[in-house]
Parts: sequence; C-alpha cells; structure tokens
Amino acid sequence: AVWTRASKTGLLELLLRERWVRVAAELSGDALSLTAEPGSDAAALNGVPNGGDAGGVRRVRVVKAEAGGLGISIKGGRENRMPVLISRIFPGLAAERSGALRLGDAILAVNGVDLRDATHDQAVQALKRAGREVVLEVKFMREVSPYMKKPSLVSDLPWDGAAPQSPSLSGSDDSGSPQHHGGARDRKVIPLKMCFAARNLSMPDLENRLIELHSPDSRNTLILRCKDTATAHAWFTALHANIAALLPQVLAELNATLGG
Repeated sequence: AVWTRASKTGLLELLLRERWVRVAAELSGDALSLTAEPGSDAAALNGVPNGGDAGGVRRVRVVKAEAGGLGISIKGGRENRMPVLISRIFPGLAAERSGALRLGDAILAVNGVDLRDATHDQAVQALKRAGREVVLEVKFMREVSPYMKKPSLVSDLPWDGAAPQSPSLSGSDDSGSPQHHGGARDRKVIPLKMCFAARNLSMPDLENRLIELHSPDSRNTLILRCKDTATAHAWFTALHANIAALLPQVLAELNATLGG
C-alpha cells in the first residue's frame, strides 16, 4: 500500500487545565506542533464581556442547561479578606457558553443577593440556590489576575510515554521539554507514532467541533476544538492519515526487535 502524509496548519483551541487556549497547530508527517498564540490569555478565551467595560460592574445573565450546573469555581470570601472571585470556568457549561464571564471576575451579587461581604460558604450557597436563570453582578479585578495562573503548553500539557521523535524533526527536543523557536515561545511537539485519533470519545461534542488525540500508552489525551464541523473533519482526517502512514515503520521496528 502507498501511504501518503498530510501537512496542515491552522488556528485551533486546546483544552488545557480546564480552559481553552488558542494555539497555532502545524501537522507534519510524524508530529503535531502546538504553539500558544501571543495574547491568547485565559480571559480572552474563557469569557470576554461582549462590548462591556472590563473595568466596570457588569450584569451577566446565565441560563443553565437541563443537565449541568453553572460551570464555575470560586475562591476568596470575607474570611480570606478577598472578594469572591471566579477561579475556574469549565468548558461546555453555562458560564463559558455565555461568553461574558472571565477568570478574575469578582462576584458582587447573585440574583440581587449582595455578596460583597459574604464568606466563601455563603457565596457557594447563594450560587447553588440561584435556580436555572442566574443574574450575576461582576467586576473584573485586574490586581488579582496574576494569581490566576495562565496555562503553559510546556509545563501543563502532559504527554508521558510518547514514542521518541524522529531525528528528521529538526530543532525538536524531548516532548516534555520547552521548545525554543523564534524567541522562546510556549511550544509543544507531539510525536504521532502509535497515537490514536478519535472523536466523541472522552467528552461530549454537541457542536461536532472536537478532535481527540490519545497517547500511545492511553494515559494522556489532547482535546482540540476547531471553528466548525468541516474544519474538525479535515483535521481529524489528516491526523488519522498521518498516524496510519507511520504504521509500517512501527511494524518494521517491532519485527526488527523481535527478530533480533
């Protein structure tokens, strides 16, 4: 059989530490390179106010789905001498879908209940009692945003047990090490040998935009989100083709090992 390998580049989103991060993806014959886009901070991808003033008080209406909660985690509270802050926004749930909340937002009120002087537990209970439709008064707290750690491809994207990279992939290092290209950008190179590409396996994909890449030992999974269904299909097809094209090499190495 004649195996052909696809080359492809484009902007995708990567699920990293429960947040979507925009990455420049480059597919070569035997590897997938992901480079964090400059300026793709968590706030830009996990809820930017649509036309609102990031520095002022905003009223945000969030409607929960039949299944699933609000989709945020909070920290802080009166006992910590901090406002109640949004510390996580979970992918696919109501808060993220609203597109109007961001990490580092202080929750001032929930459905008219003032939380400015609330303890952490009081804030949790207010959010739980809020019902299906939740109106939040929030204000972005720029001074606490440094404590909301920005995800890093190099340090936060595990890929243990991946097959060694091909020597032909010039300038690449071990997949667990930082890649320094053009000014020490946050970059990760994923070898494709013995990986497994899938769809609708690890998490729901109601919009049909997700691609999954599983490591050879099945311990790690990459979740990539495309702009639309057609783009997701094209990327999945290219990934699948390149992984399949590496199979003869894998079989030859196995035969050499067993025969030796």
